[in-house]
Amino acid sequence: MQDPQARDAACRQFHKLYNDQSGDFPRHAGEVAYLDRLVSAYPIHPEIFDRLYEDWATIEEFQRTRGVLRLMAMVIHALWTAGDQSPLILPGSLPLDYTPVRNEITHYLPDTWNTVVDKDVDGEGAGPGLVDQTQTRFGQIGAARRLARAIFLGTAPHVVQQKTRGIDAPRVRLGVVQPNEGIPVYNDALHQLTDRLTYLYSGEQRYWYDTRPNLNRTAEERAGAIEPYKVTEEIKRRLAMQKGRADFAGVHLFAESGDVPDIAEARLVILRPDAPHRQRQMDSTALRKAAEIREGRGGSPRLHKNMLVFAAADEEAAAALEQIARRFLAWQSIEADADALNLDTHGRNQARQQRERDERTLNDRLNEAYRWLLIPQQGTDSTWDWDVAAINGTSPVVERAALKLRQTEQLITRWSAPGLRIELDRWLWKEADHVETRRLWDALANYGYLPRLVSERVLLEAIAGGLAAPDYFAYARSRSADGRYEGLIYNTPTLVTDLTIDSHSLLVKPDVARRQKLEDEQRERARRGEEDARRALREGRESADGGHEPVDGGGVGLTDPRTNGREKHVRVAPRLRRYFGSVQLDSQRIHRDAGQIADEIVRHLSALPRADVTVTVEIEAAIPDGAPDDIVRTVLENAAALKFRTSSFEEEE
Repeated sequence: MQDPQARDAACRQFHKLYNDQSGDFPRHAGEVAYLDRLVSAYPIHPEIFDRLYEDWATIEEFQRTRGVLRLMAMVIHALWTAGDQSPLILPGSLPLDYTPVRNEITHYLPDTWNTVVDKDVDGEGAGPGLVDQTQTRFGQIGAARRLARAIFLGTAPHVVQQKTRGIDAPRVRLGVVQPNEGIPVYNDALHQLTDRLTYLYSGEQRYWYDTRPNLNRTAEERAGAIEPYKVTEEIKRRLAMQKGRADFAGVHLFAESGDVPDIAEARLVILRPDAPHRQRQMDSTALRKAAEIREGRGGSPRLHKNMLVFAAADEEAAAALEQIARRFLAWQSIEADADALNLDTHGRNQARQQRERDERTLNDRLNEAYRWLLIPQQGTDSTWDWDVAAINGTSPVVERAALKLRQTEQLITRWSAPGLRIELDRWLWKEADHVETRRLWDALANYGYLPRLVSERVLLEAIAGGLAAPDYFAYARSRSADGRYEGLIYNTPTLVTDLTIDSHSLLVKPDVARRQKLEDEQRERARRGEEDARRALREGRESADGGHEPVDGGGVGLTDPRTNGREKHVRVAPRLRRYFGSVQLDSQRIHRDAGQIADEIVRHLSALPRADVTVTVEIEAAIPDGAPDDIVRTVLENAAALKFRTSSFEEEE
């Protein structure tokens, strides 16, 4: 017995759906008159009657009244028996898997339609059922199967000669969507059906079945026959189309070990899709292939191991990438062979549209697949390992790899002088006063426990930055046989173009550079003193030759060898040969004052040739309250260690 309230409530829900989502359904479905049709046709959706009376009635044998009544009686019985709880019986509800219903509707069609129903509509193992199994959101509402039934009901009676075939997407949705169901789920399932079914056609947002296989079967067969190397080459070609090397000196696609140069420059190696990586798998095909390239170039050991990083495809994504590459190549070949295949206008359009769609999908999956960055690392025990980082995203893999390395400071494009000094102290000049720049750069390029620099330029810029300050290092162009640093640059702003990395130039410890600078200054002062003395001697001789009587300053007499023994005395000003100075220091600022005395007095005296400079420190302390025992002991012990000539405390008299 029919419940008017339940009927009206169900019909209002459907009409509200059509009115609220008017862009997804035929326009007339949202009109007030359609609500009346829903009520009058209840529990059968009006779209079923429209299709039967407008489409199936064109078949000569179809009985408009008795045939429709008989069919609907079977449908209602089948749904009742199956416990179907749908509020209305829609075209997508027709149980074509129920033999009486199927026989009742297919006996009006040619026998070839049985194959269509079995394979692409509602047979055991049919394509729509398989699509529903691919995603839970499809299977929960049987989206693909309901779509196939609705399209079959609306297109099976159509004849090939019709100019406009099939039903449009809004009418397909009208035959399947129920209140509180997601329209996008049906849209996605419909795309899946057009890709997979053999007898389903589509074009210009219209869908229909035909007894002739569509091009999907041809494309599927061609895709399976494509040789693997052609798939790999297509993926490689598309990666090569992504221009740019980012921060890398070179990018190598699908290279073998012998193809990657052993050069001290940062390089990215993109591995083949058949050498993928799986998350948390430390013996993946990708890691084994990367280790092979890292360890050697062809048959020779590789030296610059720290210059390489690797990008690898995800194992699951790589399989999907190869599959879509095969589909693209298959549709591309069908489009090229359109004349040989005798394709009509629709077939040509389908081939072009599928090729374009698969090409877009291929480009998207290409970047999505290459989501792993394999970074060589080396422990202090010289063993190599891997840091595996995810680089998810849709931008080109080279850009994502460079960005990740910069963010984690595993590829350095700008290096600071303090960072360089840290590595020098830690590894490279522990026991030496200097390190050759070539040895330094080779170490950075070879050993994975050192920073990975993009190129020599980065090192040169770091060196130039450090030379402008006194705390980091000095630079020398070479070192002489006697151990002196030639062309020494220290605490001086320097251009990068004035520096080189070779086997002669060196980085020198700052204290060593300061010591040589001081020695050079002392030698220079001594040289200038000798020149001044010789100049004074020459001036005195020239004065004597000119007949001028020099002023007698009490100096010593010199014999001019040009007088042949006839002495002419030139009086030279006497030299001051001894210095003594005494000063009282502030005990609270003794470090500062002593340093100034050493720099401004002692240093100048010590620089004189053959000068013997003695500095004596006298300490006298008056302690009115007396010195504690621990202070007495400390002072006496330290004085003895410092070799004081005298050191004692006295009692007050």
